[in-house]
Amino acid sequence: MSRRLRIRLLLVIAACVVGAGVASATIQRSASNADFAEYSGVNALRVDMLAQDAALQEVIHERSSGAVERFTDARHAFGLTLAKARARDEEADEKASLARQQQLADDWSQRAELAVAGVVQGPRRGAADHGDAARTGLLTAFLKENSSLLADLAEEREARQQHALELPIGLIAVLTLLSAALLWVGVERPARDEGRRRGEQDELAGALQVARSEPEAYDVLARHLTRSTASTQVTILNRNNSADRLEPVSPVRPDSAVATGLEGAAPDSCLAIRMAGAYEGNPGSPGLLSCEVCGKSPERTTCLPSLVGGEVIGSVLVEHARPFGELTHRQVVESVAEAAPVIANLRNLAIAEMRAATDGLTGLPNQRAVHDTLKRMVAQAGRTVAPLALILFDLDRFKTINDTFGHGRGDDVLAAVGDVAAHTVRAADFVGRLGGEEFAVMLPGSDREGALKVAENLREAISGLTVTGVDCSITASFGVAILPQDAPDASALLRVADRALYAAKANGRDRVEVAAV
Repeated sequence: MSRRLRIRLLLVIAACVVGAGVASATIQRSASNADFAEYSGVNALRVDMLAQDAALQEVIHERSSGAVERFTDARHAFGLTLAKARARDEEADEKASLARQQQLADDWSQRAELAVAGVVQGPRRGAADHGDAARTGLLTAFLKENSSLLADLAEEREARQQHALELPIGLIAVLTLLSAALLWVGVERPARDEGRRRGEQDELAGALQVARSEPEAYDVLARHLTRSTASTQVTILNRNNSADRLEPVSPVRPDSAVATGLEGAAPDSCLAIRMAGAYEGNPGSPGLLSCEVCGKSPERTTCLPSLVGGEVIGSVLVEHARPFGELTHRQVVESVAEAAPVIANLRNLAIAEMRAATDGLTGLPNQRAVHDTLKRMVAQAGRTVAPLALILFDLDRFKTINDTFGHGRGDDVLAAVGDVAAHTVRAADFVGRLGGEEFAVMLPGSDREGALKVAENLREAISGLTVTGVDCSITASFGVAILPQDAPDASALLRVADRALYAAKANGRDRVEVAAV
């Protein structure tokens, strides 16, 4: 779930809580009003009952028609109040109490009417009212029942008010938690994630700046994306120098759909490279165009082109099980964009260094590369206590070939010799051109016997060469020296091998000589 969706969901919940609070407050206010009206109605019964008794006492003592009329009005008012109270109450206990009060009031009224009748019929002033004690007992019982009901109503009202207080407190607690969640989701967590992302991006930038080679930069980028996106696989793809093949420069699982898609893939097989823009693949919802490289991946894919100066030099393919969030997607885009110019610079530097160390005619390492490699291999032989063989060979009578057939044909001979030499030795061996018609071969781990065998193979391969336009035999003389038997260091090894080469020239050419022990 994206951060925006989480924020919206929390806002909806908060709105629902606020709405529920408002509705609950309205209900509570309505209930409180009803409680107050109910309590007031029962209390009004008490007031009206006492008003009846007061009017009766006035009738008994004053014996006037006005007092009788006021008593009648008080009785009528009590009846209306009682009817309202009974219509308002719905609880069984309250209805029973009101019924008892009505019965007591009715009994009191019967005795009150007898007293009024006695007054109206003209008994002597001050005559005894024999029903007075019974009426007083009924009135006392009524007031006691009324007070009991009022106490119950007051207790219920207090309980409801207490409950009404608990609800806003609960709502405040819920709103506080929601506010904290909104603050976390909307501010704190994004700030934390952004800080983490920024730290990872700074680490990536620092690692890329100190990367010494293009493969090392590829490895840094792949490990950074794997760590930052929790992806299942990161594959970095590169257009070859001829721009006719798409090659992986990071490990690819051999049994993966991407490995199958890369078999014989051209650069435009990757839709991100073809469109020069991001490509998102979803196996559950395939688009109109399917990428030939990652279109059959069982997982979601995000592929971004590596753009440098508007030119696409490759792409970065990320396979992931879950959809990327906004922050993760932005981090992938920034990482690829940040790595692309660094990789391009390292590539250009490697090309420049290769060209600076490569002989333009034969494609072999040039004189500078020969000397650098010799020093490195001598140091390695010293660390591993293993022998190192150096073979120097020089084409015989090459000046005659140039003078007879021209320098163009002479260059063809040099190129053919370089090609034969490179394909005659092992992959771990080194072949370079020292200059002119002189070449050097280094054989790490080879003793004198092995070096002589290689030198003889080279001599036979060169003597069997035929070059178009050169109607003469092509031969070479060879000098062999072994480290550490023949020399203790690189410069001495080179001098010893050179003397053996000149011995081969002096002894008739087209032969192999070893250093004198």
